[in-house]
Amino acid sequence: MVKTKEVVLKRSPYSVEPSKKPQQAIKFAIEKGLFKEYSIQKKIIYEYLSSKCYIPIWILEAACNINKNDCLIPVQYQYVWFCLNNVKVKRIQPSGRVFNPRVQFVPVYIKTNKRIKNLLNNLTSFVKKNKFIELSGFKEHSIFSKWYNRTVPITAILKACQITGNNFVDLIDNCEIGGISRKDGTIIFNKKRDKDLEKILYWIKTEGHVQIYSTNINISQKESSKENLQTLKRIFQSTFKLNEKSIGIYYNKRWKGYQLWVSSAPLRQVLNLVYLIPLGYKTHSIVDEKLNLKDYSCEEKLDILSSFCETEGSFSKTKTHYGKFLSPRFEFKVYDKVLRDNCLRLLKELKYKKVYSNYNQKRGEYQIGIYNFDDFLRLCFDLYPYLSKGTNKKILSILSVQDLIARIRFGNEKIYLLIKNVRERLKYKKDFIKDVKNKFLLNYDSEYANDWIKNGKVPLSAILYSCEKENRNIFEYVPKYTSILLRAQNLISKEEFIGLRCNQNGKL
Repeated sequence: MVKTKEVVLKRSPYSVEPSKKPQQAIKFAIEKGLFKEYSIQKKIIYEYLSSKCYIPIWILEAACNINKNDCLIPVQYQYVWFCLNNVKVKRIQPSGRVFNPRVQFVPVYIKTNKRIKNLLNNLTSFVKKNKFIELSGFKEHSIFSKWYNRTVPITAILKACQITGNNFVDLIDNCEIGGISRKDGTIIFNKKRDKDLEKILYWIKTEGHVQIYSTNINISQKESSKENLQTLKRIFQSTFKLNEKSIGIYYNKRWKGYQLWVSSAPLRQVLNLVYLIPLGYKTHSIVDEKLNLKDYSCEEKLDILSSFCETEGSFSKTKTHYGKFLSPRFEFKVYDKVLRDNCLRLLKELKYKKVYSNYNQKRGEYQIGIYNFDDFLRLCFDLYPYLSKGTNKKILSILSVQDLIARIRFGNEKIYLLIKNVRERLKYKKDFIKDVKNKFLLNYDSEYANDWIKNGKVPLSAILYSCEKENRNIFEYVPKYTSILLRAQNLISKEEFIGLRCNQNGKL
């Protein structure tokens, strides 16, 4: 859960209207040392308490964080979005338009099981039942028996865990969580972090929107990237056991793209309470935790990395060497340092050699770049099974630039011997380069290949030509990841490329 001094909404553009619940939360927090813990102007607080002005939403969050230190403060004054339920917040858009929604964050209900019954039984040694009901945000004292035998509001579980010292996430593991009336959005929560959950969380944090005024979660993509949403839909359903009626994809005519929508109050509250994803408009910074990679295989890490590439990543080609060549590159740009660090850790764990990292202070943007051709090829080869068809099509188009097979070079004794053997069969040694030029319609600085057989680097095109002459398999001499370049140049078939990329289980 959120640490006392951690303010997720520090850069949020929302402000809160004067309302009884937020005002009471701030009053509690003042008594508990709000002004000592946080640097807040007293004037704006007292004007808000007098209903004279709005306050930035992060101040209310700071007050709720302070209130978590006292288990005898009711739960609705300890969690910012429960405190804001049915309260209006305001955001002024760059155009000047005022967005003024009313927050909807009604507690969802957890199906009672043996663990929850034991928790409720243990409460009696800490606090009286009637007092616990009030601290959970309810007034009807007879409701406790319904909680014990049917379903318990999530606010009561949060409060019970706070009082007894139990871990909230552990307690709701493998529990069914649903709304008070509608069952469409019911989920099964599993606390285990697997690659599919990591992908869902990353997509929501970068491309998603968790609505303030409804139970919807939306992720948008361009028309050409519908496949990403179809994959995400399947992952959502398998991860949270969502009903088919709770999730769908529709076409938005206004901006000509597709949107994945998930209508689930339980999932929305889990995303906020467990994974700290705020509601509403995304700011440039999302509090996140360090990505734990130790339990993931190489292929699972690549699957997670593909989400970084499909959202804030880009594959492109740019002119280099004074406009002489078109060179491929991968770049990842994001405003959140933790997300940048997680992507960087993935790339380093996967042993990419030359990964560039930078912070653009003017734009407040964190950047990662792979500009080394060798690393770029390996990245595209590794990610091929996990990227969308549209992204892979773009990569193949980038790699179809003809001179690329002359610009990537390899060198070892085996290659030098191969080149030497082919040259010795020719009447004139300089015919070797002439033949390579004619075959691939490429140019070289020299007419002779002496430097290639004297521990120099040999162009892939020359190795290809020599393998053809010697009837040898090119991948005896160069890494398998070069196959994606050869596929892009139509020098090997799609089937041959896919066969080379199959993982250890023989599946893409």
